[in-house]
Amino acid sequence: MEDQRQSQLPEGIWMLDASGKRLRQLSDDELARAPNVRDDTTSPDYPSSETIAEYLSSLSPSQQGICDAMRGMGWPDPAIHNLLTLVENTQNHLCAQLRMQGVDETEIQSLDEICNQDMPDLSHLRDPSAEARQRDFQLQLYLLDDVTRRRRVMLGKE
Repeated sequence: MEDQRQSQLPEGIWMLDASGKRLRQLSDDELARAPNVRDDTTSPDYPSSETIAEYLSSLSPSQQGICDAMRGMGWPDPAIHNLLTLVENTQNHLCAQLRMQGVDETEIQSLDEICNQDMPDLSHLRDPSAEARQRDFQLQLYLLDDVTRRRRVMLGKE
């Protein structure tokens, strides 16, 4: 099983399919057709406060623990939403990668539960009043640590 989890996906750009359970590789044709309009005036689309509130009202117990800890440190809901959706998307991608490798659903669910139990310490995210770039940097460091931990658990590697 460990060897099975060690196998790599072929190179390319992979994304979750419409079901959110499997990965699919984008073809060169799809990439060529994709709009590639990015310039200095392009800005990201941020979710509405209603979307954020709805998302934060339906969290899993492990996500709720992160949310409560970050709120306790004064972090704003949009930053919490950003962090949790990035972690959730990473976890969905790892589960889909295991499905592609033929790992059975019971083991995937077990690994998913392990990932959600051992959340890294959030104490280094204590300064929500920091400049936006510093806050973003702190969140990126947390995400790097958490994604590395999840990859270790799910795929048996760094």
